Amino acid sequence: MSPRRVRSIIGLVAVGPLAGICASVALADCRLELELLGQDLHAAKLTQTQKFDLAAQVDLALKHCRTGNEQAAMDDLAKARRVAGVPKRDLLELDLPEAPPNDRR
Repeated sequence: MSPRRVRSIIGLVAVGPLAGICASVALADCRLELELLGQDLHAAKLTQTQKFDLAAQVDLALKHCRTGNEQAAMDDLAKARRVAGVPKRDLLELDLPEAPPNDRR
């Protein structure tokens, strides 16, 4: 086996797990954005045209998410939000229940 071939195999072995981790992180980000979009759309009233356009954008986002093209997926999700008229919420502004005060006596 040539030294060039050995280096190529070593490179694949070293980079393979890293690429898998990066793809998993991108997939997790895509899934999180999809879930947030779904939560935001829960109370939205959409026309049939909006639903059709929204479905097309979400389908493209899922395709890009599965192939690891996170930026394209995020762009598609942003377009889906514009189609539905649902602005992106800041994660720090989520309505979370307040913890009860700690009454230790």
